[in-house]
Amino acid sequence: MPTHIAAVEVMVSDLKRAVNWYQGVLGFKVVGRAPAYKCTQMKLQKDKVVLDLGQPNPEWGPKGHRLGQGMIGRVTGITLETDNIERIWKHIQRKKGVVTEPPRKRPWGEIRMRVADLDGNETTIVEVLKR
Repeated sequence: MPTHIAAVEVMVSDLKRAVNWYQGVLGFKVVGRAPAYKCTQMKLQKDKVVLDLGQPNPEWGPKGHRLGQGMIGRVTGITLETDNIERIWKHIQRKKGVVTEPPRKRPWGEIRMRVADLDGNETTIVEVLKR
């Protein structure tokens, strides 16, 4: 049986621009690169899960390339947690990031917002409220 989530993939149209965006806006650090396959692995400071950014590439074969192109610009299903969503929101606005859903308190005990990268890939950010 699987023991943990090792990585999540996000497809982008321009790998270099996407890496710069994820570093500058969300604070990810590069931990690996596979230039021949147009992939870069990134992590947040306290995380073990790798964010694998990929730019669809003919080296993936016709089916892989086509599937990769179809995955650009979607809700990623990724949720990042912070202890200060207000600070993150202001930082994203200063960096000219696109907030698709501003911070809003939810009845289940968190403040949630959503941000889109340069391709429209959306990531959720939450602050869990103390009870």
